[in-house]
Amino acid sequence: MSGLDADRVRAAAARWVFVPVDAVDLTTADYRLVHYADVSMVHRSATSRPLRDVLAEVVGHVRAAGRPTLQWWVDERTRPTDTEDQLAALGLRMTERLEVLALPVGSRLPVPPGVDVVEVRDLAGLELAGRLQSQVFGIPPPSPAVLADQLRSVTVVPEAEQLVRCYVAYVDGEPVGSAGGTVDGDALRFWEGSVLPAHRGRGVYRALVARRLVDARPTTADFALVKAVDDTSAPILKRLGFTTYGEQRCWSLPVQG
Repeated sequence: MSGLDADRVRAAAARWVFVPVDAVDLTTADYRLVHYADVSMVHRSATSRPLRDVLAEVVGHVRAAGRPTLQWWVDERTRPTDTEDQLAALGLRMTERLEVLALPVGSRLPVPPGVDVVEVRDLAGLELAGRLQSQVFGIPPPSPAVLADQLRSVTVVPEAEQLVRCYVAYVDGEPVGSAGGTVDGDALRFWEGSVLPAHRGRGVYRALVARRLVDARPTTADFALVKAVDDTSAPILKRLGFTTYGEQRCWSLPVQG
């Protein structure tokens, strides 16, 4: 065990919702729905209304936004407690499972030889990181608005006060992976850790983790927080010493126009 307070880790995970500048964020008493460029996601739901009615309302918003897919995330805070059973009965399918993992920032990891991790603080570097993430995850590259917002985040404040950092990893001078970190109070959020398939197994992912831990030590964060896919990045992170504190599951529904 890492010795971290489980409630602190879970609270940090609960408040972590990524809303880029080009997204639309809709929060009601029953749910929080965010329209991204290519998908709409319910990040939180807690309702006493019939779930069929809430789903119909959400699907209406998704259709109006022109998104092809609805994703509904469920965790220990979701109400009613049988939400997943009801979503399954209403035609949604579970498509992804994330583990909430954490590790003290003071943890030290040996850095593998031959991997160079460089912090990027210009538009070209951010574009490169975005292209790598797009290749690995099969997602659209960051929009110009998102890139402009990222550029402000990594350049407009003194380095000692910087809350957002982005990195590219190189092997033999070739960019092969990227990752980011955001300080949120006591938590350092790890995001978009990605390595090109041809370069996996060489310690690139470990090097990206180690660099982010080192850079977080002067900040307010005392633990690193990751929402990791259960059968890909989660096993790697647990071998590096991360501990599981919870789980989030994604239920998906194609939405026709």
